[in-house]
Amino acid sequence: MPTPTSQLLGGSSDEDMMLGQQMSARLAKRIGWPIFVSCSLSDFGKNGVSPALAAGFEDDTMPAAMAEKEIARILTLEKDKLVVST
Repeated sequence: MPTPTSQLLGGSSDEDMMLGQQMSARLAKRIGWPIFVSCSLSDFGKNGVSPALAAGFEDDTMPAAMAEKEIARILTLEKDKLVVST
């Protein structure tokens, strides 16, 4: 069953919008909560270099995957705390 998502914000980068929507769909399915993701990984800074490339990554997908994994870990911990406290 597909996870319902909606686009709340627009942006200058179609890739960032698609990445945010895909990330929110995967996280919502995994956690079971509605998730809002806003990201700007491919936005080029003042020097014309992507922040991900400036940080030493080969492309924008690795930092996005790392962020998604960490977000899932944090949300799972918080969800578990709520289940225990209720």
